Amino acid sequence: LLALMKRETAASGALFAAALVPSNAHTYLDPVPPLEAKKYEMVGRCGAKEGFPTLDMVPAFRAAARASGRTELHYRLDHHWNSAGHALAAAELSRLLREAHLLPVRRP
Repeated sequence: LLALMKRETAASGALFAAALVPSNAHTYLDPVPPLEAKKYEMVGRCGAKEGFPTLDMVPAFRAAARASGRTELHYRLDHHWNSAGHALAAAELSRLLREAHLLPVRRP
């Protein structure tokens, strides 16, 4: 499915990238449950094989959660990101877009 998405994106003249969105398990559990870890490994392998950048946000989320000593990146009720989680994801996505040269070049 990711390979097809990359081909469809390329056919329209755009570039494709995939971001791995950290679940609560990835952010807070040590070790990460094997099935959760396998999903992320598969996306990374597909990106390497098909030639599109992937962003694994798990390290950034884990580091931020451990630095704060609290579970402040997700709402406790439904496990969606709170404002701090969204800000971290935005910073990581911005980094991917810059490093992978996926942003349009501004010409004067």
